[in-house]
Amino acid sequence: MIQIVVHLVFFLHLGRSPDQRWNRAALLFTVLIVGILVGGSYWIMYHLDHMMPMTMGMNHLIEYGLINA
Repeated sequence: MIQIVVHLVFFLHLGRSPDQRWNRAALLFTVLIVGILVGGSYWIMYHLDHMMPMTMGMNHLIEYGLINA
């Protein structure tokens, strides 16, 4: 967390001055988009795991003789 703050302040020059308003807005928008992407990906993978459990795939492999039971 400290490294993130250091990068934001010293490398991206994100400060508290009023002229930094657009930089803060861009940062918040980026965090929002990344949050939606990560959260949506997790949600999709969680529900796909419940819709097609691993045992279903294993049964098909056993049926076709690709693995032994």
